[in-house]
Amino acid sequence: MDTPSFKEDHISQIPALQMLQKLGYIYLSPSECEKLRGGKTSNVLLDDILRKQLKEINSDKRITKNFVVVKRVMFYLMIFCANS
Repeated sequence: MDTPSFKEDHISQIPALQMLQKLGYIYLSPSECEKLRGGKTSNVLLDDILRKQLKEINSDKRITKNFVVVKRVMFYLMIFCANS
């Protein structure tokens, strides 16, 4: 009889990643994340993806408002992440 694995990646991390992928999320490798962070490991936000998604979410707004909303949200998120 095989002994079950109690490693965290086997019992929680991998199943969580698989579930998120089934829900439509795209897995990014560590090297892809580093590239999207501009090589800054302290940057927890993927700015280009966040900016694109915020624009899409707010696409029904006028373009000037859309730009302001995106900039404001990104600014507040950067402050929040820096203070966490």
